[in-house]
Amino acid sequence: MMALGQRGHLEGALQVLTMMKEHGVAVREATFAALILAYGAENDWEDVEGVLDTMRSVQVSQSEVTFGALAIVCGTQGQVLRLRQVVTQAWQRGVALSSTQLEAVLFALIRNGHAGDSYENIDFVLQLIEESGMKADISRLALRLIHCGRVKEAVHLVLPLPFLRTNNHLYSNAAIYLREIVHTRTAPGVVVDVCHHLQEEGINQFALQVALEHALRERWEELAWVLLRAMKDAGLPLREHYFWPLLHLKAIAQEPAQLLECVQLMLQLGEAPSLVTLRDHIIPSLSLSQPHLALQMLQNTGLSATAAATPLLMVLVKKQHDGTGHQVWS
Repeated sequence: MMALGQRGHLEGALQVLTMMKEHGVAVREATFAALILAYGAENDWEDVEGVLDTMRSVQVSQSEVTFGALAIVCGTQGQVLRLRQVVTQAWQRGVALSSTQLEAVLFALIRNGHAGDSYENIDFVLQLIEESGMKADISRLALRLIHCGRVKEAVHLVLPLPFLRTNNHLYSNAAIYLREIVHTRTAPGVVVDVCHHLQEEGINQFALQVALEHALRERWEELAWVLLRAMKDAGLPLREHYFWPLLHLKAIAQEPAQLLECVQLMLQLGEAPSLVTLRDHIIPSLSLSQPHLALQMLQNTGLSATAAATPLLMVLVKKQHDGTGHQVWS
């Protein structure tokens, strides 16, 4: 029944309650807490109060189970003032909410879109946690939020963490969050914003490079190109090997036209493919039955005839096409 209440399945929770009565199963505090969660998910505070009245009438004492359920409902509905009242009332009765319960409140508040325009509600709950003397597992909570699509809120949570600021010169600092942000297919613009934020806060000056590494591992081409553009705009050096995985994806997919589009994108970023890149990662995936056409296609991307012809001839020679290789120069 508690599981149904946590998921807001009011009808299911009421059905279980009916079955409990039919079979003479004792109704305990956890049962009432489940009903509080279920009614709260419907924003039905009248019935929540009804459950509390029933508990009092049957002399069921309210422990951290009940107050925890009430606090989660407040978080779910974004009612921070009522949340303060619930926590205060619990303290007055000598009931202390656990760190797990307070984490659940914070998670419910953020997941349901009540973080606040400036994340003031997040800070409010964090203050409650601090005042209670508890310590929340912010790192774990942030990872859960990332997987729920609440990336910016998760970043707001982790930025103040002390361990993120002790070794801010390291490439790996905060990398676990960037990895999960990329893995969950967060919108490219948000990924770039997060990287800039980490850089501005002095947490990881290599945030864009870290995100790019994970984008390439995930074979997420769209994000990779967005990050490469962001790196270019930020004045960061673009290493030629950054492009090799993107070229390889088009090569193994046997998409020569899109492979050549990658060359165009490289040139637009001001990065001309070197002889090695052309020889090893681009030209072998083109049709070489008519070398002069291959040369023309390379030139159409914006490469000069000289830049394209030398690696093309090298590939032809390697493929033992000496007889046609001379057509490159005609």
